[in-house]
Amino acid sequence: MNEENKTNEGNNIDSLRGVLFDTLRGIVDGSVEIDKANAINATAKRIIETGRLEIDHMKAAQIVSPSSFLASNAMQITATGTQTTEQVGGVTKTSHRLRGRG
Repeated sequence: MNEENKTNEGNNIDSLRGVLFDTLRGIVDGSVEIDKANAINATAKRIIETGRLEIDHMKAAQIVSPSSFLASNAMQITATGTQTTEQVGGVTKTSHRLRGRG
């Protein structure tokens, strides 16, 4: 794994949401100052903008590989059961579970 992958591992939309919700709780309980919360919010906004740019590029270039920023464990209900997608060591793992099976 190269240094860039080590640095970006875990930096996805779920971790960003976690930071933002922690910040919100900190504002409510008084442990996070408003200036710091504003800085976190501005940084999060820029991160989201880069995610949008990445998606726009993928659409324009007709790239179908998932964005590492948007990757997270996601479960979808399908016609035959469920499909779970997760990032594992830089690889997307998709599991299918048929309805009625444990």
